[in-house]
Formats: sequence, structure tokens, C-alpha cells
Amino acid sequence: MRARFPWGLLALALYMVSLAAPCAITPRLFGGGTETVSGLSCLLVGIVTVPWYANPLLLFAVFANALRAHGVAIIASVAALIAALTLLAYSASEVQPDVGYAIWLASMAATIVASITRMHDRNAREARERELLALTRAASRDP
Repeated sequence: MRARFPWGLLALALYMVSLAAPCAITPRLFGGGTETVSGLSCLLVGIVTVPWYANPLLLFAVFANALRAHGVAIIASVAALIAALTLLAYSASEVQPDVGYAIWLASMAATIVASITRMHDRNAREARERELLALTRAASRDP
């Protein structure tokens, strides 16, 4: 069996990079103009926005993958991606996405791919086990 690309590790790495990268451009609270907000700042204070809820959905997808509930993980990570994309519905005067936002979306896409490949690997492994069991049964019946 050939080695698979570690999509889960890529998703984790992208998420960590998104926390350090500039995530959004927002108007300054005082003094006018705009400021760039890091991903970590968005994570800490973004609970009042809909896109923030992609974070717990993504965490749920990671736990579902760990528990081998890959179908649930796919659904949760797609829901996370949809929730994250709601940031684009905000007007440009409220918030504008920056590079950290794109990296954050990429981490969700990598989580979806990780869930799909893990589900595929599990199905292939189960098919091989069924085939081996059938061969073993057939061999035990023949004298």
C-alpha cells in the first residue's frame, strides 16, 4: 500500500499559519482609517460573527475523524467552510478578507480532503479484509 499525503497535518499547519497571518482588514474603532487584524485576534473576539462558528465546526470534524466517523467529519467540515464563507456577505466597509482568511479556508478544504481520503482508505481496507475472509473460508472448506 502506498503512502498517502498527510492531509490532516496539512490542515493543522494551515490553521496554525492562519492564526499568525493577517486575517481581515477592518475599520479602526477610534481615529478613522483601517487596521489589519490577525487570525488569532479574529479567533478570540470573533464570536459575535457568523464566520467564527466555523472554528467549532472544524474542531468537531477533527474529533469525528479521530473517532473514525468520516461521513460526519465531511459534513461538519463542509458546514464549517460554508459558515466561513459568510464573511464574504459582509460589506467592504465593515470587513475585508486578507491572506489569513484564504489560508483559513484552505485548512477547511484540506480537512474535507483528509476526511474523504480516510473514508476511502477505510472502505478499501474493509473490502480487502472481506476478500481475505472469503478466501480463508473457501480454503477451509476444500480438503
